[in-house]
Amino acid sequence: MLELIEYSGRPYPKGIPVMTSNRGLWPVAYDGAGSPLVLRIDKQSRWFLDGKLVAPDEFSRTLKDALLRRPDRVVYVDGNGDLQLSDVMPAIDSIQGLHATVVLVTPRER
Repeated sequence: MLELIEYSGRPYPKGIPVMTSNRGLWPVAYDGAGSPLVLRIDKQSRWFLDGKLVAPDEFSRTLKDALLRRPDRVVYVDGNGDLQLSDVMPAIDSIQGLHATVVLVTPRER
């Protein structure tokens, strides 16, 4: 959700900056395998970073290690469509806390 509020007579955005892509193809990252860094959160709220199960309380440390091996700092977040945004926000907050860019995967891109 993006909320605009007035500041000195001009609106400015308040919220979290994230990106979405309307392209059907994901960009290729240079991780040696040629795949982007993806966090998937399934219907049971289990987190998988690049296909490996990771506990939410270990996610920041695991992601930090993964980002050290990459020239890009982009993480794609693919949350199950049955989840609420509040289920995905801790992941987004952790990613941004490591100064990485969040790209939300939309249903069309799955």
